[in-house]
Parts: sequence; C-alpha cells; structure tokens
Amino acid sequence: MAIDPVCGMSVDEKSAVSTRVHERATFYFCSAHCGAQFDANPVAYLKKTVPMTALNHANGKKPRNIPYMMWSSLTMLTCPCCIPIWIFLLSGTAAGALLSKNIYLTVAAFLVPCLYFGWRAVRCYGRK
Repeated sequence: MAIDPVCGMSVDEKSAVSTRVHERATFYFCSAHCGAQFDANPVAYLKKTVPMTALNHANGKKPRNIPYMMWSSLTMLTCPCCIPIWIFLLSGTAAGALLSKNIYLTVAAFLVPCLYFGWRAVRCYGRK
C-alpha cells in the first residue's frame, strides 16, 4: 500500500487511479483530481511532513495503555519519599498523628503498595 501524497489516503499500487513519476520515484493517487493537484506543484506535496495522529507519538510508538497510567499513578501516590507530604496534608487528624508517631510502620505501609503498584506498572508498560 502506498500513500497518496496529496490527500494522505492509502492507495493500492495495483488499483491506483493514477500514477506519476517524479525524480525517479513513482507516486500513486486515489483520484485523477489528486494527480492533477500533484502535477501543478509536486514540490509542495513532497515537502509535507507525515501527519501525526492522536494515536502515534513522534517516535512511532503507540501511547501506553490506561492500566499502565493507573498503576504508575498509584505508585507515585504511595511512594515512601512522599510520607512527609502525607503527614503534612493529614496534620491535625488522627491519621496524621498515627503516621507521624509510627514512622517505621508508616514506611512499611507505604513501601509495600508502592512496590506492588510499581511492579504492576512495569508489567503493563509494554502491552498494547
């Protein structure tokens, strides 16, 4: 399958409506109208960049899936280095008092889910 340089449609080389040869390269067109537009100004259509769609990144990879984003967000929320922030946010509450008094228990309570969510995020990373 070739790409029509004028409109960007996919064109089967065998059933293309029209073809043009420009600088020793063959271009296939979906209609005679696209072929005529290309004849009028071929340089303008050859300098066009490949359009980026919402489904492709610049490096050609597809965006990561929703489970990956969910697990990585949970990993960040349970990161043990954020414990002082959680203590500050919960200050004045019973939960904040419990977190600040039992710091070893708090680190363990944050570390276990962080490792689990991080492991799940890594497993989901390469999935499509």
